Amino acid sequence: MINGPCGGYRDTVCEDERLTCVWIMAYYTAIKRGTVDRMFTLKLDSGFKINNYYPIPRRPRGAVEKILGGRVFMVYEYTPKPYSSPLNIPSELRGIASIYDGVDFVDNPGGYPIPSSLPYASIAKNSYRDMHVSIQLTARNRDRSQIASEILAASLSGIDAIVATTGDLDDSGKGVWDLDAPRIIYLARLILDLGLDHLGRRVGLGGEGMAIACSVNINARPLEPEILKLRVKRRAGAEIVITQPVFEPEILGRFRRMTKDLLGEEMPMILGIIPIMSRKIASFFQNKVGIKIPEKISKILSSERIDKEELLKTNIEVIENIAREVAHNAFYISAFGDHKLGYEIGRTIRRALS
Repeated sequence: MINGPCGGYRDTVCEDERLTCVWIMAYYTAIKRGTVDRMFTLKLDSGFKINNYYPIPRRPRGAVEKILGGRVFMVYEYTPKPYSSPLNIPSELRGIASIYDGVDFVDNPGGYPIPSSLPYASIAKNSYRDMHVSIQLTARNRDRSQIASEILAASLSGIDAIVATTGDLDDSGKGVWDLDAPRIIYLARLILDLGLDHLGRRVGLGGEGMAIACSVNINARPLEPEILKLRVKRRAGAEIVITQPVFEPEILGRFRRMTKDLLGEEMPMILGIIPIMSRKIASFFQNKVGIKIPEKISKILSSERIDKEELLKTNIEVIENIAREVAHNAFYISAFGDHKLGYEIGRTIRRALS
C-alpha cells in the first residue's frame, strides 16, 4: 500500500493490533516538517506504463446525477450466501427492489471466501433494469491483471458501478496486495476511459460509463489522513464516496467541514447505515472502525439476556433519527444478509425523509 493508510487505523495502532501504523507515524513526522500535502499524492508503481493519465470529471449520470440532484437514493448491500444460486436473485430481491434504488454486491468481506459477486450482480441487473447495480472490488489476494479482468467483465455485464477498496485482513491477519484502492481506481479509469490496461495494451473500446466509487471512514482518528487519502482517490478517478456507518451527526458534520477545507468541495456521498443487532457486530465496529455505539443500544446489548424485539425497535428508532438529523439524501444500508430487516430499514428511511 503506497498511497496512505487503510481506514482501519486508530491513532498509531494498525488494524492488526500487534502492529504500529507506519503511515500515521509518517504523517505526524510530516506535520513537523510541513510536508503533509506532498505526502498525499497519487503514487503509481513501475508496473504502470501509463502513469500520466489525469481522469477528468465525467458528466453526472446514474447514481451521481441522482445524488447531486437531491433525490432520495438508497443502496442495499447484498452478501451472496454459500451454496446460494444466482438464479434465486430475482425472487430474493423482489421486496428490496420495491423500496431501494440500488443493490451492491460484496466481495469476500473479512477475507472469508464466498461466491463471486459478478454472476449475482449480472442477473440482478438483467432482472431489474432500472435498478442501480454495483459490485465491490477489493485488492486483497488479486494481482492487477485479475482486477483488470473483473473490471472488463463488470462493464460488459452492464454493471453500473464498482466500489474499489483495499480489502480487509482475513481472520489469520494475512493477505497479499498487488494494488491498493487508489491504484484500482486509476486502473479502472484507464480501462473504462481509454480502453487500455496498466501496460498500455488495448483491452476495450474506451468511453465506458461505469461509475467508480470508493469508501471513507469518517470515524478515523486522526481524520485528516483519511480525508487526504480521499483526495488521492478523487485524483485517481473516483466519483462517489461511501462512508462507514454514521451514528453521530456531529462526527459527520466535522468530516464534511474538513472535507471542504482540504478538498475544496464535497464528493457525491452515500452515508453508511447499519443496525447493531449483536454484541459481535457492536464489538467490531467499536474496536475496529472507531464507532461509538448509541447508549440505548449498548444498554440492551449489555443485558444478560438480550431482548431481540426491543433491540430491533431501538435500532429502527436510532436509524430514523439519524436519517432526519443528517440532512442528506443518499444512504447505503447493510443488514448483514437479513433482507426482511433491510426492507424495514429502507422503509424507515423513506418515511423519515418524506
